[in-house]
Amino acid sequence: MALDSSKFRAVNSKKKNYNQKKIDRQLEYIDNKIQSYIEELNAGDLDEAREATIAEKLKKQKAQRRKYKRIEKQLAETGLDQISTTDPDARTMILHGSVIEVAYNVQTVADERNKLIP
Repeated sequence: MALDSSKFRAVNSKKKNYNQKKIDRQLEYIDNKIQSYIEELNAGDLDEAREATIAEKLKKQKAQRRKYKRIEKQLAETGLDQISTTDPDARTMILHGSVIEVAYNVQTVADERNKLIP
């Protein structure tokens, strides 16, 4: 028997692959943005257009925060170390050298006598 493995890139992009470290980093960034928007709103001296713009940005950041919290909950419930939203079975892997991609590790076994792949 001969065994070989190949890594094939998944359709899933790196942006749609999440692990706890990435979630924590994004939540920290979002919390800082939310805090800065709230401070800017509380400071006053804003015209109505600027206040509406900041309120819209604040709403968008809160929606992003909910998204990351949902993914974090999904990570905890499944016990997985990472989640890919487009291709659920794909994982981040080192393809060659230091190139990291979201991919599949496909293993193939060939039978010596019949040359068949079981």
